[in-house]
Amino acid sequence: MTVSSLSPFAYGDAMQGVVAALWAASIQFDIVRDTSALLRYKTVYLPMPWLIPTADLRNLRSYVEDGGTVCAEAGFASHDDNGWLAPVVPRLQGLGYRERDILATTEGRIVTSAGMLYGSGEVRPISLDGAEAIGHWPDGSPAATSRAIGKGRFIYVGTYPSLYWRTAATSAGVATFLALAGITPDVTVLSNLPVTARLLAAGSDRIVFVFNHAREAGTARVLLPLDRKVAQWLSRSPGSSCVGTSSGQIDLQLEAKGVAVALLN
Repeated sequence: MTVSSLSPFAYGDAMQGVVAALWAASIQFDIVRDTSALLRYKTVYLPMPWLIPTADLRNLRSYVEDGGTVCAEAGFASHDDNGWLAPVVPRLQGLGYRERDILATTEGRIVTSAGMLYGSGEVRPISLDGAEAIGHWPDGSPAATSRAIGKGRFIYVGTYPSLYWRTAATSAGVATFLALAGITPDVTVLSNLPVTARLLAAGSDRIVFVFNHAREAGTARVLLPLDRKVAQWLSRSPGSSCVGTSSGQIDLQLEAKGVAVALLN
C-alpha cells in the first residue's frame, strides 16, 4: 500500500472540520478521549483515525457489538501501536472491507442514496469482504460501507469529510453524512444566516435556545420534535420576535447576534 502524503498535523484540521460541521448542524456532541464508557452515546465519529491503540480498538468493537454506531473516515486503524503502517488495513478484523491504495486528491466525491458526500486530502480504494456498499466513487467502485456487528453498526468512508468541512462545509453535505450515520438532530434550523439551536432536556422538560451568530438580522425556522411546541417564551433579544408557531415548528425574526429561549411542552 502507498504511504499517505498527508501531514500528521492535518489531524488538527480534521478535528476542526468535524466540530464546525456538527456545530453548524445543531448537533450536540462531546469530544471523548476515554473509550471505556461509550454506550451513553448513540454514535461515535472518528476523523482521520489512523493511529488507534489496540485497547481502544477492543473498546470500539465492544461498543458496536452492544448497539453503538461507529463512523470512521479513511485510514481507520491503519497504524499499529508504535506508529508503523500495518500490512493489512484496517487492523481490526471483521469490518467487511480492505483498503487497497492511497490516492491524493483535493476533492473526493462519494455518491450515496442520501446525496453527494464530499471529502478531501485522499481517497482510498477498497475491496469488499462482507460489508454493504452504501456509497460509490464516480466510477462505480465502492467508497463507503456499512456492516452490522452484534447489535450495532460500523460505517466506513474512504476519504476525509472532516478535511473538506474544514473549509467548505455545507448544510446539504453535512445532512448527507447525518443520513448515512442514522443521526437525527434534536432540532433543525432553516435559515440563510448562521443560526444554530440547542435543546436542553431535564426530565420531561425541554428548553430550546436559538442563536443568530451573524452581524445582521434575518429569519429562521426551527424544526422541533413533532410532539413539542412553545409553552412560554423565557427570553428574547429586544429586536427579535416570534412570527409564528405550531406543533414542531417555530418561525423567528432575529436581530443581529440575537437570541431566543423558549420552554416547550
